[in-house]
Amino acid sequence: MEIHGHADAPPLLYLHGGPGESCYEFMLHQTHRLSKKLRLIAIDQRGVWRSDAVEEDEPLSLQDLVEDCEALRKQLAFLGGLF
Repeated sequence: MEIHGHADAPPLLYLHGGPGESCYEFMLHQTHRLSKKLRLIAIDQRGVWRSDAVEEDEPLSLQDLVEDCEALRKQLAFLGGLF
């Protein structure tokens, strides 16, 4: 996970395309510009690049990714009210 920008700025969660893509390129090229006005948050989705691998027989659905984002939202809210 990467977080850039002022803690009081409105949060923006960037979700990359996939499968197989990551948030790296977006963050490399957009962080400086967007973090001036937004709290930019980016994650590599489950099984992609910097996240834990998904085992071959492990199920992975869109609902799993939605639940991952909700868990992240709750964690960030707990840590400082980002969401």
